[in-house]
Amino acid sequence: MTYRLIVLFSLGILTSAWTSNFAYAANDFSTALQSLQAVEPGTTSQAEIRGSWEVVAQGSAAQLTEILAAMRDTGPLAENWLRAAVDTIAERELQQSGKLPVKALEGFVLNTDQPPRARRTAYEWLTQVDTTASTRLLPKMLDDASLELRYDAVARLLSQIENASEETAKKTIYQQALAAARARDQMTLCIDQLEKLGAAPNLEKYFGYVTHWQVIGPFDNTAGVGISNVYPPEENLEFEKEQEGKSGAVAWQAYQPTADDLDDVGRVDLNSVVKEEKGVAAYAAATVVLASDQEVECRYETVNATELWVNGEQLASDDIYHSGGEFDQYVVPVKLKRGENTILLKICQNEQTETWARPWNFRLRITDGLGAGVKYDYASGE
Repeated sequence: MTYRLIVLFSLGILTSAWTSNFAYAANDFSTALQSLQAVEPGTTSQAEIRGSWEVVAQGSAAQLTEILAAMRDTGPLAENWLRAAVDTIAERELQQSGKLPVKALEGFVLNTDQPPRARRTAYEWLTQVDTTASTRLLPKMLDDASLELRYDAVARLLSQIENASEETAKKTIYQQALAAARARDQMTLCIDQLEKLGAAPNLEKYFGYVTHWQVIGPFDNTAGVGISNVYPPEENLEFEKEQEGKSGAVAWQAYQPTADDLDDVGRVDLNSVVKEEKGVAAYAAATVVLASDQEVECRYETVNATELWVNGEQLASDDIYHSGGEFDQYVVPVKLKRGENTILLKICQNEQTETWARPWNFRLRITDGLGAGVKYDYASGE
């Protein structure tokens, strides 16, 4: 219950510690719920928000799932207020009767059309009154759309390792867990253990990392002009044609990163592919082939400034240097079509000379909305 208390304290709404003097005019649950659902930073006064919250938080246990459903398409602030109302009602009901609407909460948890965070909240309260809930429900949630519920499901599966004496059984459990896992710590654990068991997975395919690139550079990025300057690759990808670079003609070159380490698989090191230089920019292009139209995500990481195009449309621009670089640092929703799709990245290196400013690299993977690697091929000849 620690999380709930933190939320309540951060919002300043523990009912035992506060009695509002604000007279809420529309003393109506539905109106107050709609007002709370629409809360966004800077759009509503604190007094109005608290007034709405007090009305909702006085709701009955039978209204818990209605409040949970209101979390759909809300921002973080509104979600926190709604969650706090749910927690207040549930705690009050447990203190008074020791009961919660188990059937309704379980139905909400199992309804994958409901908001993932709301389903997780319902699950937490369900387990408070039904000790069999986790055992019954988690095995069905290895492919759940709620990453939090999926995490618990994977953790439960991994706990079975303790009772697995044969290596074959352990491999099976770790492989099942890896297929379901989306959290980095769980993925790392499964990969490490499978490697020890002689069943190392193909990390490139598992994560969806793009490893067939055409790279060209360097172009000028003196004084940071590289992001705003438009160089030939942005206008036309002519892989057989030389371009005018920072200090003369440059040509596209094929490059395939070969590292199989978890932290480096798919990583393109431009210091070695192009050359190590400061105040420069480079482009990396890849053509991936899909069997059908798909809504996916391009997830990439770099400590350099970048711009991203997919099929000629610019989708992202981040003029940030030597910051970040963490796993899935940038997540960009993309619609890819059946057949060939071209991904183009511009990666700029600034002129800082400190040792920590040396890296000039990136890696990019194509995933579904939950972070699972998408299956694709490369255009012929790549």
